[in-house]
Amino acid sequence: MIEKINFPFQETKQEKNQKEKKIEELTEFLKLLSENLRKENLPVQENCRIDPEKFIGIYQESEIKKDKEEILKKEKEWFQEEDERKIEEKRRKKEGEQLEMIKTVILNKFLKERYYVLRSTLYDDIFNKVDNVIFDKKTGEVVCAFDEVEDISGEKFQEKKEKVLKKNQKGVELKYGLEIKNNQISLKKITNLPIFYLALPHKYLEKCIINFEPDLEKKTECEKMFFQFFINLIEKEIKEIFTQKIEIEQNVLEKIENFNRNLKKFKNKDE
Repeated sequence: MIEKINFPFQETKQEKNQKEKKIEELTEFLKLLSENLRKENLPVQENCRIDPEKFIGIYQESEIKKDKEEILKKEKEWFQEEDERKIEEKRRKKEGEQLEMIKTVILNKFLKERYYVLRSTLYDDIFNKVDNVIFDKKTGEVVCAFDEVEDISGEKFQEKKEKVLKKNQKGVELKYGLEIKNNQISLKKITNLPIFYLALPHKYLEKCIINFEPDLEKKTECEKMFFQFFINLIEKEIKEIFTQKIEIEQNVLEKIENFNRNLKKFKNKDE
C-alpha cells in the first residue's frame, strides 16, 4: 500500500470553478514549454508530445499516415465523435489527459537541470502504453518511460502494478523515440526502456491543477508535494522490482539503477 499523501488543502466550490480556467492556463503553458524545447531542436508539438511528422525519412510517410489513422479510429470509438476538434475537447476533460499535462509541467520544473521530460506520441501512448519519456541531458539517452494510473488503490491499480512489473523484464518499446549524441538528435525506435507507473487520486490531481503556477522557476507547495510523492513512488517501485527477483535484461537493469541513483539527488530539493 502506498503511503497516504497529505496535501494541506481543502476542496472548495471556488476551486472547482477555477479548474477549467486553470486547464486553459496549463494548455497555454505547455505551448510555451514546447517552444523552449523546440529551440533546443527537440521534435515536439505544442502539447509537448513528440511529433511523429518529424520521423518522415525514418519511417515511410505512408506508415506514419497509417499510424495516425489507427489512432483516430481508436479515438472515434472511445469518444463517440467524428470531429477531431471535438475529440480533442473531450480528451482534455479526461483525468488521464489532465494528469499527463500537469505531470509533464511539474517534472520539467524539478528535473530540468538534468532531464528533458516529454510526452510520447499518441501512437506510443495508445499502443505501447507509454505516456511520458525522460531523456538525460548529460548522456543523451532515453532513461525511462511512465504510464499513468488514475488512483493508488483498488483492483485496477493492482493490475497495473503487475503489468508494469512484468514489462520491466525486457522493458517497453517506443516507436517514436530519440537519442542525443554529440549534440545531434537521432530519431529512432527505442527498445528495452524501463517503465514506471505514476498514480494520483482524483482530489489530489484537482489540487495540483488548481495550484499550478505557470512559471518554470516557481514551484507551489502542492507541486513540491507532488514531486516528492513522485520520487517516493518511483523508489518504491524500484524496490519492488528488486525484491520480486524477476529476471531483468542487463541494459534495462542498468537504466533503472542509473535513474534511481540520479533521482535521489533531487529528493527534498525545492530549487
